[in-house]
Parts: sequence; structure tokens; C-alpha cells
Amino acid sequence: MPNSNPFRLLVIPIAIGLAVGCGMNSGDSDTIGASKGTTEKYIPVIGKVAENKGNPNHPYYYYLPSNYDTNQVWPVVYCFDSHGRGHLPVTKYKDLAERNGYILIGSNKSKNGIGWEETFSHIKIMTEQVDSQLIINQKRVYALGFSGGARVAVSMAVHKKGIAGVIGCAAGFPRLEKKLKKNFSYLGIVGSYDFNYSEMLQLNRILTKDNINNHLLIFDGKHEWPNLDIMKDGFSWIELNSIRSGRETYHDSLIKYSYHQEILKTDKMLTDQEHPLKLYRQYLKVVNFYSGLINTVKVEQQLEILDSNPMMEQILEKQEDILKQEIEIKKEYTNALTEQSATWWETEALRMKELIASEEDYINHCSYLRVMSHLSLISYLQCDAALKQNDLETALRYIDIFSFIDSSNPDHAYFRALLLAKKQNMNEALNSLNKAIELGFDDMDKLKSEPLFSTLIDQVIFRTL
Repeated sequence: MPNSNPFRLLVIPIAIGLAVGCGMNSGDSDTIGASKGTTEKYIPVIGKVAENKGNPNHPYYYYLPSNYDTNQVWPVVYCFDSHGRGHLPVTKYKDLAERNGYILIGSNKSKNGIGWEETFSHIKIMTEQVDSQLIINQKRVYALGFSGGARVAVSMAVHKKGIAGVIGCAAGFPRLEKKLKKNFSYLGIVGSYDFNYSEMLQLNRILTKDNINNHLLIFDGKHEWPNLDIMKDGFSWIELNSIRSGRETYHDSLIKYSYHQEILKTDKMLTDQEHPLKLYRQYLKVVNFYSGLINTVKVEQQLEILDSNPMMEQILEKQEDILKQEIEIKKEYTNALTEQSATWWETEALRMKELIASEEDYINHCSYLRVMSHLSLISYLQCDAALKQNDLETALRYIDIFSFIDSSNPDHAYFRALLLAKKQNMNEALNSLNKAIELGFDDMDKLKSEPLFSTLIDQVIFRTL
């Protein structure tokens, strides 16, 4: 059983002196572009290539920027979501794609639980179709993924020739049989509250040690697709690396402007007296993004001064100590998930949330939130497993615990709806589905494909619209 206040173990006190409109393509057509050699131009468009009997392995969403035509080649970003929601990254980042002149392709097939062989087969079919129908700059092909999709994005770069860069969000590399030898840039993005935070830190150290062009971008957030402000840096990373590698022409004014914006951001962080760890990350970001493109000597000197400061050394050591202690805390709580009642967890979750709200130290605060994020993940997995095994009593217990630990997460309401539907309590199941939607559930493909909700789907969609 966890210590009466397990989070106290973590406290180590240290004195620290483009928006554009778009139209949905209503048809599930396999045609996504004009014939090569035409001069037809496009309005910005999101469309869907659906599965069909002739070629069942290549469903995906796509975004074409408004100035797309066939007289020039276009960079493309292949996007992989952990749950096969190709529309999510495409719709989320379409404005960034429009601003920077990128095609987006969002896989609907790649998802957690699918074997690597099937995944690679799908990627091959999808990329071959895109290459045959759109004018792609083969020197500027990128992969972007979230969670399990981040591992797929890296796998694409490892196994397919010509991938210039990868943006991996909230998860690191898949297990590689050999040491990485591919020449692609890598940008990791992770929230400081993400349960995969430690993994991403470790990956960053390994890649840096192996002299692989990489950077780890850390934002204050949980395990989720990054917002537009964060992903804007993702597009900047691949743009700047494209210029640095000679794949794109040097844009002096663009580089100077974006560099100036980063310096203004750094100055504001100093004025606002942001936590030294955040300032350290910002200096490192400026150096890694702009080195070799503009004179970064002053920022490098500031980074060296901060890096050599004994107080900064203490802060970095503190973070490492806390990360080690988190491992033990997570083990204790994981055991408590099977041993303690839902009532105990209701009280404990409330106590933990009060502790988080009162914690003023940045490093401790992030650590507490990572523990909660870990518990949310374990609860999710236990709910899912119990429902698949039709163990409704166990499922109900974990759903209750899940709702106490992560009350704003729509998945616990969705799981409750599944349980109620299994019990033939359809009115309450509908209420729980609507609760899930109120909390942000938006995976309508998942909802429509669930047989238990076949009699409810029209009512749920009506309320959603």
C-alpha cells in the first residue's frame, strides 16, 4: 500500500534565488489531385480516401494547401495517430500546413495493436498512392506521430528511404535491432506532465550522444497532441533543417525574423522570472534550432553561463532524483489499484489533487501530475481489459476509480456507457455517451463502429451536431 502521503517522498527542497477556411470533401473518393501536368489550382481542402474492395489497406485523410498546383513539388507530412484517427492531426494542423505550404496525410489504418508487418504494408500502399496522384518533393518527406503513432513515424523513417525528418510526440523510438544509422532529423515533443516524459528525456540524451541531429521540445501539458503554438515550432524545426541541409533555399529574412521572435520570447522569460529549468530549455532550443543558420554565439554563451551555475546543477540533479523516486511511487500506486477499494481511491484522488493545487515548486508540481497521468493510463487499460473480458463487476470498479483519478477525461464516461449497454440499460448508456461528448470525446468513427451503440447512434450524433 502506498505511504500515507506518497508524494512527500518526491519533495527535495532547493532554494532557487493562419487561419483559413476549408471545405469537407463529402465523397469517399480515391482521387485526391488533378492529373500530373495540369495547371489546376486548389482551394484549401480536407478530404478522405476510404477503404474499398479493390484496395482495402489505404484509408487516410489529406489536406492540400490553397496554392497547390502541379507546376512545383510539395513537401508532405505523413501523420500517425495512436488510435488511427487520421482526421485529427490533419484538421488540427491544417492552418500550419497552409501557412508553410505542406501537404498533410493522416493515416486511418495505423493504430496501436496492429503488427509492424501490417503497418509497413499500409504505409507502402499509402505512400505509393500519394506519389502517383500528387506532386511530392521527394527530398522533403516527413513523418509526424503521437504516442504509439510516434513510434510508427520513426519506423517509417528507419525502413523507408528518403524521410528527411520525424516529429515524435509523447513517445520515443520503437525497439531497434541495430544502432540507428539513418540520416534524418528528429524533434521530440513531450508534455512535462506526460507519463512518457522520462522516456523522452533519455532518448534525447542517447541521440545527442550519438551525434544525431535532434532536439527535445518540452511544454507544460499532458499526454496529448500538442496545440498549435507548440506544433508551430515543429514546422519551424523541419523548415530550418531543410535550409540547413540544402534541401531548401536560404531565406535570410525569414530566419532573422523567426530568430528575433525567439530572442524576444527569451527576454520575456527573463523579465517574468520564469523557472530556471524553463529558461535553460529555451536557450537550448534557440541554439539547436538556429545553429549554423545565424550567429548564435551570444545565446550559446548565456547557455554556458547557466549550465555552469551551481544552482542550475542542483535543479537538474533534483529533477533526476525525483524521476527516480517516481518509479517507486508509481509501483506502489499500481499495486493499490488492485488492492484498494473505489471508495479509498475517491478519497486518495481528492487528496492528491489538493496536494497538486497547493504545490508551488515547479519540478515537484510536474512530478505529481506525471504520477496522476500514469494512474490515468493504468486505469484506462484496466477498464478496457475488464470490458473485453466481459468482467462487468471489475470493469465498474475500475471505471469508478478512473473517474476519480481523471474526472475530465471523456474515456471513463465512454467506458461506463459500454458497461451500461452490456447490461441493456440503454437510457443510462445514452446519458453516459453524452457525458463523454461533453467532456470532449470526438472519435465518431469509434462510436459508429461499436455494435452496442447501434440503437443510440442517431441520438448521440444529433446531440453532438
